[in-house]
Amino acid sequence: MALRIQLTVNVRAERNEAFQDSLRSLAERSREGAGLYWTTYETRFGALAQWHFMNEADQWADLSRRGNAVSYIRNQLGEAAARPILEELYRSIVSSKQRVKRIRPELSYLPEPLDGSRTMALLHLSRARLGWAGDVEDMIREVALAIPKVDDRERMITHQSTIGEVGVYSVARWGRDEADLDGQLGPDEILGRVHGSTIGTEIWRRGLSAMESAERWILVYRADLSNPRPRELSDGVEIVSP
Repeated sequence: MALRIQLTVNVRAERNEAFQDSLRSLAERSREGAGLYWTTYETRFGALAQWHFMNEADQWADLSRRGNAVSYIRNQLGEAAARPILEELYRSIVSSKQRVKRIRPELSYLPEPLDGSRTMALLHLSRARLGWAGDVEDMIREVALAIPKVDDRERMITHQSTIGEVGVYSVARWGRDEADLDGQLGPDEILGRVHGSTIGTEIWRRGLSAMESAERWILVYRADLSNPRPRELSDGVEIVSP
């Protein structure tokens, strides 16, 4: 089971452009064969000047050898090459948090691997009340099962945190760009079309009442600031979803 490692950083607004320049330099160097792989997401709407970096490990032993994000960069690039890039990144970052998540395929709808053609994600973050995670999962599962029945074009990937906040589910609904949101059905609408208004509303309300908190962001995949691991796909890469 792959582990998904997410590093979230908040950047000083006046340093946001310099931060991107440093990250672009790191991506260009990594594409030369440094063995450093990750995907970058910019929060377009939600928490401004916030960035998310995703990579994966096959098991905990791999993660232990790799270390945290800073150790990973140093180990792959070497201390001399990593130092100036890290120093520039440090100047820009206000705060950071690292999480480990696992994908929940039974709560997802992904008929094909996620590639670089889908660049926008509507991300739902929800924390289940203690003892109520089952109701949250039931609602997410029903939405995932209903998506192909309403002929929706979206793809949905659900992760659950294992290190970091407990009981947190991140549901990313993927489109090609923000314009796809104009035709995207809300989860309550999807449930209503498949189960009928009464049952659909009951599933939706039961799931919401089981949440301690919830928020919604729009994230954009930044290919220019990423170096995803090559896969056997038509476009050559598979990106790791937030």
